[in-house]
Amino acid sequence: MPESLTIAAFVFGAVLILLSLVGGEFKLYGAEVSGKASKFGRVVAFALGVGLIIMGLTRDDRPKPASGGNEPAANANTNPVGTTNPVATRERLPEPLPPVQVSLTGVWTDDFGDIIRINQSGDTFDFVAENYTTHVSGRGHGTVHGQNFTNSYQTNRPSTGSGSGMISADGMQTTGTYFDSLVGRYTLVLYRRQ
Repeated sequence: MPESLTIAAFVFGAVLILLSLVGGEFKLYGAEVSGKASKFGRVVAFALGVGLIIMGLTRDDRPKPASGGNEPAANANTNPVGTTNPVATRERLPEPLPPVQVSLTGVWTDDFGDIIRINQSGDTFDFVAENYTTHVSGRGHGTVHGQNFTNSYQTNRPSTGSGSGMISADGMQTTGTYFDSLVGRYTLVLYRRQ
């Protein structure tokens, strides 16, 4: 219902309620109601007046979505004066980016002089570690998810261990926390050599 009809329904409903209350013989803005309304006519005027006022107050003039679809009407995001309605505007959030997959394949070293050769295929990797000074060597395998990794290993001491850590964004360093069956808990930083 256009806004002018909504206002007209409200005003006409108010006039009908006034007619039901006074029964007739009154003037309103130059319009004159002459004669008396019967008791039945006053009840009907009151009921119609209340109905018209309620309709005038509750009428929703906002655009409705096009039928048969979930898309809003072209002007559903504007109010009657044409400005954007921030409540009705729904921005679609961007999809999260997949985790950055950094390849560990290459030769690495640590602060203890160990040389670690890693070969990665997809999200799994195998490695061999050797220290030519202490003659300790080991081998193991692990998985990578984005910049996170987990792995387990076995050395020639003999000991076994497992750990997890992160790969730097540039892929040049890893930092991991491990638990070894002989050494206990320790932190190890690896640096890419090639």
